Amino acid sequence: MSKHQLDGVGLDEAVGATDIIVESRRQEALLRAGALQTAIFNSANFSSIATDAKGVIQIFNVGAERMLGYAAADVMNKITPADISDPQEVIARAKALSAELGTPITPGFEALVLLKAGALQSAIFNSANFSSIATDAKGVIQIFNVGAERMLGYAAADVMNKITPADISDPQEVIARAKALSVELETPITPGFEALVFKASRGIEDIYELTYIRKDGSRFPAVVSVTALRDEQGAIIGYLLIGTDNTARKKAEEALLRAGALQTAIFNSANFSSIATDAKGVIQIFNVGADALPISRS
Repeated sequence: MSKHQLDGVGLDEAVGATDIIVESRRQEALLRAGALQTAIFNSANFSSIATDAKGVIQIFNVGAERMLGYAAADVMNKITPADISDPQEVIARAKALSAELGTPITPGFEALVLLKAGALQSAIFNSANFSSIATDAKGVIQIFNVGAERMLGYAAADVMNKITPADISDPQEVIARAKALSVELETPITPGFEALVFKASRGIEDIYELTYIRKDGSRFPAVVSVTALRDEQGAIIGYLLIGTDNTARKKAEEALLRAGALQTAIFNSANFSSIATDAKGVIQIFNVGADALPISRS
């Protein structure tokens, strides 16, 4: 290999190392700015409750307020999460853990310390229960948490600095969303990443259903909450998309619809009679099949 070629190899390695450093610093800037933590606590898509070492609630986000009906002021510095949990379930959990871990655990709140700098954010981003995807201002993925890896089948390295969330979303749904938002907001919106974050970029709370596409090509319905990440001057520096797998709820809805359709078919069938009464035996429902019986409704 010539000296010129060796110099070229060295230059390529240096450029690659520089790119890694630049991207690492970009992610660190997002974290330092507190933009991610702010976005998380401004999300109504899930509850975030942080306590002190004794379990007394110190932070109660808008999602917790929406789900539980309490204002933050009602609970902060007053109660523990155990006080808003089913007491029998808390007792059962204490018993189960005592048996599992071989140590007595008192029913109630077990100390949880999340107020140390960065601990709360780390806990959320290390959760496998939902996907957390943070992008830069152009939509290119910068953070892809373990939940996103589990749900979508990609390793973070597969997507970071390479694609946008639109690239792992159903393209037809993205096009349809762009058209619907264009009509709703009376401004042309380009299909693609812009359609996923347009409302959030205008400061509008945005939670919607979207079909994600896994690395293996399989699909699943998700509920996605989108929040703009802003620096201290209020300028947008990226977006946070938090997604939850909506498969179970969709299946339950479909089962209910199927059950409803079956019930309708039964009561509209003339092939057999269906008669329902109240507790006293007085007929309340008398279907078309029952009409064929040699009795009257009166």
